[in-house]
Amino acid sequence: MLFWCRKLFKKVFPIGYQITPLLASVSAKRGRSLFALATIRWKGGEIMKPSSFENAIRLQFDCLARKVIGTTVKDYNRELGRRAKRETPFCELSELELNHIGTYDEYSVEFTAFDVFGNEVRIYDERLCEAMKELTERRRNILLMSYFLEMTDAEIAEVMEMERFSVCRNRLHTLKLIKDMYEEG
Repeated sequence: MLFWCRKLFKKVFPIGYQITPLLASVSAKRGRSLFALATIRWKGGEIMKPSSFENAIRLQFDCLARKVIGTTVKDYNRELGRRAKRETPFCELSELELNHIGTYDEYSVEFTAFDVFGNEVRIYDERLCEAMKELTERRRNILLMSYFLEMTDAEIAEVMEMERFSVCRNRLHTLKLIKDMYEEG
C-alpha cells in the first residue's frame, strides 16, 4: 500500500525528484532491445549537524521553557489549594445559608403595599387586595396588624387607642365581610 501511494505521489508531483534513467535489457518476441527504467533520487535533505552556537541557543530555550512550565504548574496547584481552603461548594451549604446568600427581585406590579402606622405590608393576592381596598381604613389596619404584622388584640388596641374587645369584634366582622366578597366574586 505504501509503495502504491508513493508511486501515485510521484506521478502527480514530479517536481522535487531527480529522475535518472537506468538501462536494462528486456526480451520481446522479435528480439532483444534496450528499455529505460527510471530511478528516483531525492533532492536535498542532507542531515546537517547544528553548530555549537545553535545547540547552545536550543538548550537555553529548552531550559527556559521547562522553568516556565514548572512555575506555571506550581502556581496553578497553589491557587487550587488556596481556593479549596476558602471556598465552599454550594452542595455543602445548608438551606438557611443559601436563603441568606440569595436575593429575590420584587417589583411593585407584583404586589399591593398598604401603610399601617409606618409599617409597609405587601399583599400579593389580587382578590384579597381588592377586598382590602373596599374596607374602611380602621378595619383594614386591624386586619393587617393582626394577620400580617402578627400583633395580638391587646397590642392593636394599644396602638389604635381602642378597647381590646372592639378590636376583636371588628376583626371578626371584617373577616366575615371579606368571606362574603370572595363568595360573590
